[in-house]
Amino acid sequence: MTKPIALEGADHPGPAGPPGPLSRVARGPWAWLTVMVCLAWTVSSASAVLLPHPAGFRGDGSGLYPESRPPAEWGEKKNVKWRTRVGKGYSSPVFSDGCLYVTSDPPELACLDSTTGAIRWRVSLQSADLPPDLQAKAKAIEKAPTSCGTAAPTPVADASNVYALFGNGLVACFSHDGHRKWLHLLDPAKRNYGHSSSPLLVADRLLVNVRHLVALDPETGAVRWECPEAGEAYGTPVRMTLNDTPIVVTPLGVAVRARDGAVLAKEIAEELGGDEYGISPVASGDVVYLGDRNTSAVRLELSGDRILTKKLWSAELSSASYASPVVWSGLYFYAGKSAEYSVLDAATGAVLLERLLTLAPAGGEDKERENANMYPSLSVADGKLFISDDKGQTLVLEATREFREVARNRLPEGSGATPTLSGSSMYIRAGEYLYCIQK
Repeated sequence: MTKPIALEGADHPGPAGPPGPLSRVARGPWAWLTVMVCLAWTVSSASAVLLPHPAGFRGDGSGLYPESRPPAEWGEKKNVKWRTRVGKGYSSPVFSDGCLYVTSDPPELACLDSTTGAIRWRVSLQSADLPPDLQAKAKAIEKAPTSCGTAAPTPVADASNVYALFGNGLVACFSHDGHRKWLHLLDPAKRNYGHSSSPLLVADRLLVNVRHLVALDPETGAVRWECPEAGEAYGTPVRMTLNDTPIVVTPLGVAVRARDGAVLAKEIAEELGGDEYGISPVASGDVVYLGDRNTSAVRLELSGDRILTKKLWSAELSSASYASPVVWSGLYFYAGKSAEYSVLDAATGAVLLERLLTLAPAGGEDKERENANMYPSLSVADGKLFISDDKGQTLVLEATREFREVARNRLPEGSGATPTLSGSSMYIRAGEYLYCIQK
């Protein structure tokens, strides 16, 4: 049994949250009616938090946060509510019901209070926790480290549990109080930079793309189905719903029915994959956008046990990308690996804007920041586009077809992790720390 550690404090703990609705109930003949109304409001609000998708990589996978209003400006001592040391990793923090879940190297999962940054519990995952017949295999995998470490996949959380996947093949389920329910070992593919595809919860299945797409039972970890045709990629599959049928589309263009792993379409776009890139696709309605330098928009139509595809457009952009794009307000936003910024018409593929971003300091005086990598994926909130690099810099633009800079921000250290947004807060990794950015 894995035991949570004692509560830890953050560097800059914030104030306690406002009192709940019941603490403000007036006394008098209408008190019980007020109590019932408040209870009903509380239950309905809690239900709304859990819908429509579990919390995971890029929120619901889109990178869109329509209800969030984070600050546009921040710095080491500006608009920082708290920071907490969580260790290094490329995974994003996941916000769920007042908690933040974050993984780090060596394999570890931590739960933080989103208001104060205090660590509620922290658990480590080791090969010694596996059954004896799997321990030797796990130790052999640990001896083959990769450049991105093991903490690149982002966890996923639902109403009951949080699920963590690591690049060494360890996958585990924990309750929200840190009790480990199960731990398994999958056989990871041998890729140049390690494993970064994040798990998904779809149609009562936990989908993990380790070597190929596998569905696990969320409650037991038992394998429900495997799909060898859907090979591993660095990016995370995107969930879609066609005719009330949940499906996922992988970065390699394979469409899979989530319920049973049936392949409904393959090779729905050209020139996908490769061992260096493979960003996560994004979807809007029945259209999926795949690829990086060679980007395609494909409309999907479910017909029985197959998907009919119609390519709407394809475009060759200036460079490949590490960062996954975002589609918002009829526009497709893209940032290449060398900071080439493009805006396309999402309906036609017409290139509306191309520009080289200058994230490094003017004149290149800071030599340590010259080789920044555009690893973090793009995010949109409050009509603004957030573009970050792994050196602690974030450029905030208006999310329009024109180039309109809002702010440039920097933290002392950087991270390849994609930020997470919720309400008026942004949660962003920097070095070994997790920051809460809030006015």
